[in-house]
Order: sequence, then structure tokens, then C-alpha cells
Amino acid sequence: MVIPRRFFHKRVPPGVWTGAIWCIAALQPIIWPPSADAGREGPAPNALDNLWGGLFLSLSALLVLSACVLLARRPWAALTALLIATASFAVAWRQQELSPLQFLAVDVAVGYLAATRPPVPRFRSRAPPSAH
Repeated sequence: MVIPRRFFHKRVPPGVWTGAIWCIAALQPIIWPPSADAGREGPAPNALDNLWGGLFLSLSALLVLSACVLLARRPWAALTALLIATASFAVAWRQQELSPLQFLAVDVAVGYLAATRPPVPRFRSRAPPSAH
């Protein structure tokens, strides 16, 4: 009897996918550095130049790791941690706007939640139906 193997993308937990995508998206400012503002002189800001940038990068990495662990058990806490991590990552690099690539990991987490969680039941009124 041949046991069918699961596809690779189904064997890997969703937290690993989310963390891997976030780490790849985190390389974007290193590969394509943000440009300096139009009225600003000198090179573009770098998160690795000062202490606050390093602290925000550390905070965002810690939040992403905790979100990857929590994604299957506490999905809303994981989604909140991913959103805060993405915002703190943008603050660390002193970006004025967030690129869509930085929200790719959040999109993967939302897709996982939408695909695996049952729909929330609607609340019904406890009042007896009126007889017209």
C-alpha cells in the first residue's frame, strides 16, 4: 500500500511560512536602500547606524518570532504582533511609508486565519418575534 505524501507547502507549519516571508521582506531595505528625502542632504537613513534603530529592529524580530509561534494557537494575538512588528520595522528604517512587500507576511497570516477558522456566528436577538 502506497501512502500518499503531503505536498511540501502543506507539511510546513504556517508560522514558518510567515516568519520566512517576513525575513525575506526584511532584507528589502538592505538590498534597495530607501532614498533620502528631497530636501535632505547626505545619505539615506540607515537603521543600523544608531541605537534606536537597532532596538526597533530587535523589537520587530522578537515580535515576529513570537507571532510565528502563536499563529496556530492564538491567531489574533499573532496578527497583532505581526502588525506591530511591521510598523516598528518601518520606524527603525525611518521610512515615511510602508511598502507592500512588508505587509506580505501579514497577508499570509490573514489568509491562514481566513482559511482555517470557522466563521463567527451572528448574534440573534433574544426578543420573541413580533406577530404582525
